[in-house]
Amino acid sequence: MINPTDYNRLAKDYRLHRSAADTELVFGYQSEIDLLEPLSGKHILDFGCGEGKFCRMLSAKGAHATGIDSSEAMIQHARAQDRIGITYICTKEDQPLPFLKNSFDVVCLNFVLCTFLTKEKIQETLQEISRVLKNGGSLILLTSNWEEGNGKDFISFRLVPIQNPQPGDKVYIILKGDHPILLVNFFWTAPMYIKMFEEAGFVITKNLKPTTNQRGPWLDELIAPPMVLIQARKK
Repeated sequence: MINPTDYNRLAKDYRLHRSAADTELVFGYQSEIDLLEPLSGKHILDFGCGEGKFCRMLSAKGAHATGIDSSEAMIQHARAQDRIGITYICTKEDQPLPFLKNSFDVVCLNFVLCTFLTKEKIQETLQEISRVLKNGGSLILLTSNWEEGNGKDFISFRLVPIQNPQPGDKVYIILKGDHPILLVNFFWTAPMYIKMFEEAGFVITKNLKPTTNQRGPWLDELIAPPMVLIQARKK
């Protein structure tokens, strides 16, 4: 089992996991794409893009995709698989985003805010995202459904059981595969995210827990939605 603390060192194995991530793809990324359609011509920021899988999905649908991440190794992997028209930028944590005001139609946060330890860090990030998002633009959050998935075993990951988690508590996710990865996240529920979005001036437009009719070798996906998908609009 690989240590969870260094995303630069995890980058190669993380990319290999993502390439076969059935649960994330079917219940998460594809549901997010469906929610955002039509995508052609939209300027979309993937905040915390990792190795760029979701950016490539956006680009294939005709969007102008920009991916940012604080891990140089992740950005290098993304650029190595680049599609024409995708921009990847390595950013430093706790610094302003390198974009002008009102630059994007959509900002996507896929499995990102769950890596933030404090509510204050999340609120600071949301304010900076609001700055670069156009008025009326969409903010999308995709994250694990800890409220119903605590201790559940899904095809591509397992949420390690935790008793009575409190806001900001450490929680652990095992990404399955030939190179299993243990990730440390922090416990935030959908209602907590929604409250923080509203405090940052966003209006919630969708709060979903995607399911699927697609046949597959599902495990606990059959009894608990593995993901939460929240869409909010900038006033």
